[in-house]
Amino acid sequence: MKQFLLSCFVLACLFCLDQPAKAECVAPQGERGVALLIGISAYDDINWPALANAVNDIDHVCTAFAKAGFEIIDVRNANIAELNSATAAFAAKAARADSAVVYYAGHGFEYNGRNFMVPVNAPAFASRDELDTEFLPLEKMLEAASKAKKFNLFFMDACRTADPIVRLKDESSDDPDGGISPMGLLEMTQGAVFYSTAKGKPALDAAPADSSTSPFAEAIASKLAIPGLELSDYFKVVSREVYTNTRELDLGPQQPFHYGSWFEDFYLNLPSDASGNPGPASSSPATRSSLAISIPMARLAIEDETILVGEVLGDLGVGDLTRLATKGDPLAQSFLGYMYHLGVGVRKDLKQAVGWLEKSAAQGHPAGQTELAWYYQENQPEKASRALELYLLAAAQGYAKAQSHLGFALWEGKFGIVDKKRAIDLFKDASDRGHPYATYALGIYGNQVEESMRKLRLLADGGNVEGNNWICELQYQQGQADKVAKDCSLAARDGYAGARAIWAQLHDRGQGTPKSPSEARYWAMLASSQAELAQRPDLERATANILTRN
Repeated sequence: MKQFLLSCFVLACLFCLDQPAKAECVAPQGERGVALLIGISAYDDINWPALANAVNDIDHVCTAFAKAGFEIIDVRNANIAELNSATAAFAAKAARADSAVVYYAGHGFEYNGRNFMVPVNAPAFASRDELDTEFLPLEKMLEAASKAKKFNLFFMDACRTADPIVRLKDESSDDPDGGISPMGLLEMTQGAVFYSTAKGKPALDAAPADSSTSPFAEAIASKLAIPGLELSDYFKVVSREVYTNTRELDLGPQQPFHYGSWFEDFYLNLPSDASGNPGPASSSPATRSSLAISIPMARLAIEDETILVGEVLGDLGVGDLTRLATKGDPLAQSFLGYMYHLGVGVRKDLKQAVGWLEKSAAQGHPAGQTELAWYYQENQPEKASRALELYLLAAAQGYAKAQSHLGFALWEGKFGIVDKKRAIDLFKDASDRGHPYATYALGIYGNQVEESMRKLRLLADGGNVEGNNWICELQYQQGQADKVAKDCSLAARDGYAGARAIWAQLHDRGQGTPKSPSEARYWAMLASSQAELAQRPDLERATANILTRN
């Protein structure tokens, strides 16, 4: 197995020892907002372990936030007085900004429902009364960030295991407030929190061991360079990269997760112009002639479009992708159509979307046909017959996404046609090609639970967390979620709302995992923060019940 270095609490903005901030991090205009980057590396290794890579990580993410247009407040190796001073300065700037970002890397803990940052010279032992004077309550930082006019966002690259945490001098076994624990949830209103790892799981300071940055900081910076990823999409592509890069490590995989509440699209890096012009090149003129999208059809047919688009934009950029599409590349046309449809990487523009999708579909590309069919379903229901025709054309080419969409439509009678036998045949074919949802549907609608479980297990064992998610969902429908508690846990940590709700129920009942009202409430809160839970009234009711009781 590969090795790693463990960092117990890198909440994502890092102090770089005593070195000045790099020039690239200076963004005096701050047209996107203000970002407070706090990183503490130089703990004394006696009271608190030092964090080796924090100084490198802060430079890494600082440059990315500055290039995205954020004014930077750079705080490194701060004591409590310096943290309080930085918080006050941040509050003043946040009050004049549309958005406020906090990125913290250092140690932290929770006591009595309150979370605390650990200054560089913090003691290892403190009384309950000293917590507010020796450590920085995160509620102060939340209050400062909430002064922003539209949005506040916290990044936390944190080791959330039991050690190291402060020891209470006056702790007693019957303490009504409970004991010190790893950092817990932050109470957000209009904003979001992005943790580098799940509760009880380590965050890696380096992966592999000789890396100069943490896997979370590496992904945060690289994906922040991609314009136009809406925040939920940004979280998804960052999480996938961290998971993929840590899956083979000794204590891997590391699974970032997020929660929060926001009602309008939010972009850390604004979308490109929707004019259709190629814009700045993302490659040199010498290499432009050899540009190509290197995603095989086997992946294209089964993987989430957001992940694929994030990968393509990371390699090519919108400019090069548009050049390929203009030259007639049907896959580039399909991707651009998807992007303009949903506002991924570019500003949403339905005219551009349908134009590119029609070009791709006209060339007979199954991805373009499938995306155009879905576009018509979502935006032009009067073209249902055309959508059905497109699904049939793509499904006939063995395109698993089209087969899955068409199977569901025929089962539910979406096009005025109910053909359950044909639906099952389509689910089976798509399942044989590795499509996760189709495999789940084969179990639920086709009563082929054993076969579905076998295929989903192969997907999960291959590193596809969507396989774990559908295993959890399938067994929940069979009343046996306790038998796949590990799968539910993995999917919950990866951000699937249904799995989070199921995992909360398992904690609530003590099924497949020790009974824990606090853990049940924790996961129920995360599930309830996600809008997609409304698509599952049964899970929504169960989650609300847990929150009411606990």
